[in-house]
Amino acid sequence: GYYRPELPYTDDLEMWLRLASEGSVAQTASVQALRRVHGSQMSVQFQTAHQVRDFQEREAAFVSFFSGEGSSLPDAACLLQDARRGLGDHAYWSAISHVCRGYGRAGLELFEFSRTRRPTGGILPPIGWLLRMDRPMGRIADIGAEAFGWKQQAGRL
Repeated sequence: GYYRPELPYTDDLEMWLRLASEGSVAQTASVQALRRVHGSQMSVQFQTAHQVRDFQEREAAFVSFFSGEGSSLPDAACLLQDARRGLGDHAYWSAISHVCRGYGRAGLELFEFSRTRRPTGGILPPIGWLLRMDRPMGRIADIGAEAFGWKQQAGRL
């Protein structure tokens, strides 16, 4: 494995996809690595100015994988479509979050990204995404607290 230089932000995601296509994948709750968070890391530029770029970069990793090593997987085209739909579902709720917190322009960009990746576009919200989220009620409370100045009790959600 090697990192693909055309994927500077999601090269690790694309490599993980290639590794997973070669053998079994396991899941563990144990800590496997540590991540140092600082203001000059590459992901900051994508998350602050243009949130939609994060989704575009992840989509590029899936496209790279499914047009290369992943193209030989059964139903590769359907798997790519599923990945795009999942990104669209996530972008929809990220758009709601951004609009609620007063980031209208970013929210509109995210809605547009979502609309073009989800077959039901602007008709039905992707409720299934909420069911797969980690602590959805806590996340909603966090957004409400930021957007409306709600006070939260520690550990309540």
